[in-house]
Amino acid sequence: MHKHPYFDLYLHDDQELAAHIGGEIVAREMLHEWPLSCVERIATARRQWIYKCQFGPTVEAVFYAFARSDLLTPTQTLYQADGYTCTLREYVDAPLIEDLDLSEAQALSITRQVRAKMDKIEGHLPYLYDIRTAESWLSLVGGTLGNIAGLIERKTYTQTTPDMVADLREWAHSEGVLQAVQRKPGYVHGDFTGDNLFVLGEGDYRVIDWQRPFYGPTELDLASMIGSLEFDPLKVVGPSILQIRSFMLIRWFTVCAVRWFPDGTETYDGFTAEHTAKIRSLV
Repeated sequence: MHKHPYFDLYLHDDQELAAHIGGEIVAREMLHEWPLSCVERIATARRQWIYKCQFGPTVEAVFYAFARSDLLTPTQTLYQADGYTCTLREYVDAPLIEDLDLSEAQALSITRQVRAKMDKIEGHLPYLYDIRTAESWLSLVGGTLGNIAGLIERKTYTQTTPDMVADLREWAHSEGVLQAVQRKPGYVHGDFTGDNLFVLGEGDYRVIDWQRPFYGPTELDLASMIGSLEFDPLKVVGPSILQIRSFMLIRWFTVCAVRWFPDGTETYDGFTAEHTAKIRSLV
């Protein structure tokens, strides 16, 4: 294996991959890369695969080892140690939902179908956290806001203010939010967007990128997908779900600022202030 030229990732070379695939590699194309993962298309003369290397907060390799559903593409783990993982999954030769010219009604119908199938995924499923109860939700909120307050106190955050933190704390304890958190609980994909759902045919779908799933209100996935397809998610879910979705993004920005990308705190500070404003606008 060799180190990625820019990021803290490890990749197999062509010979190592060929040994796993059982054939000579004739094409290797980088599809996507950022500091925590890179994705390549690997091809032999007869077949194609998607090769993915990751580091950091991901449970994807464990997910594919235990989850069972016709929504999933066969995937094998090639390497897993010290927070690094490399997986190889079968290539899906089908359009993404975002590439289809769907009406709002069609998009919502497919999204609901897939979300219903996600409710039936079998196996001992890994997750990053569980917010299905008021207590667990408020614990996650408290930890996140505590970290934000620390960033503000150290003057690392300047766009996000103590008043914003106080507003978020009050909002998170409100009755409507506590009810929404506990409504329709289940296994949430966490990044259910138009570039993660393949449409193979009527009733036949594949969902990818199971990096950071969690337990919580499954309506978050509906909101994410419909919003990513540029339809109004407020027609599908209530304002509290959209607020919770914004807060989950704030949580991720905070984790990035504190743990993964401290050099990018100015960006995450701006994102946090922006999503706090979105939460306020939906009150």
